[in-house]
Amino acid sequence: METMFQYINETPLQCRENIQNSKELTKPVVEAFCKKDYKRIEIIASGSSYNASMTAKYFIEKILTLKVEVLSSYTACHCETIFEDDTFYLGIGQSGRSTNTNDAMKKVRENGQIVVGLTGNTESVMKDHCDVICNWGMGIEKIGFVTKGYSTAVLFYMLFALEAAREKKIIKQDEYDNYIQEMFKMCDVMEKAIPVVDGWYAANAFELYDFNRVQVLGYGSGYGLALEGALKIQETMGVASSAHEIEEFLHGPCYELNPEKSVIIIDISGDSKDRVLKLYHELHTLTPKIFLVTNCSMDDKRVLTIEHDLDEYMSVLVNAIALQTIGAHGREKWINP
Repeated sequence: METMFQYINETPLQCRENIQNSKELTKPVVEAFCKKDYKRIEIIASGSSYNASMTAKYFIEKILTLKVEVLSSYTACHCETIFEDDTFYLGIGQSGRSTNTNDAMKKVRENGQIVVGLTGNTESVMKDHCDVICNWGMGIEKIGFVTKGYSTAVLFYMLFALEAAREKKIIKQDEYDNYIQEMFKMCDVMEKAIPVVDGWYAANAFELYDFNRVQVLGYGSGYGLALEGALKIQETMGVASSAHEIEEFLHGPCYELNPEKSVIIIDISGDSKDRVLKLYHELHTLTPKIFLVTNCSMDDKRVLTIEHDLDEYMSVLVNAIALQTIGAHGREKWINP
């Protein structure tokens, strides 16, 4: 029987293969993007596809130097009223069967715009609702609680940004090469991180399953991962969980904390690292159940230290393993009544 653990272990290899085949993998999307001088990207998505899009958003903006907006499929379908010629529209869904995503893509086309579909199944009904369809290279994932699909979708966005930026001469070849090498290093770190995460989970197994209420905190690219982590906990364990940006957490959501409730903090390095570490220490005045995913070493069994020097964009897919592992164990233990 296939398990989420299997897909977690397969992800680094799948990511490495996708990096090696980056140009061919992203070609349909890059060609569509390079046909015009777009000023903005709008991504239409739901569920884990939405979370992956939010995770990759800031890397795309950095590399392509244009604004990226991510809309939920229902909102895009029922609330969107402005459609612009200089906006590059992307719809994404792993199965290609999401009614809301396909309806939103149909609406974009009815308003005279080109829309590109990203999916794990190019023969799905999605092909009837977009102008270009592309498989993002997730391989096979039969379990509905997405793991490999989330990580490979984030990576695809990053590869698309690099290939498009190189094609449009936004970045130089040496910059492109450096990013690709960092991505290969990221895959190596992911492989090494899996047993480290397993050990961390084993040391905290009771608390990481017997959640009363969970709040997952992140920032920047890590906010997309926080969304995905909260979703995985809800899906696989039936536990109330929510995601918050670290500062917004202090503007209300923190007031519900008590010693029975848990917080998971995702540290992706970058400019906010010191703030995150301070928050980790200060929240212990409200609850002892504070879990931190970081590359900093601390003498605390609840702190998961994954050693690496990756930047804030690359570290997200390493840290994702922690949230996916919590979900994988939860799925093994929990029976939905």
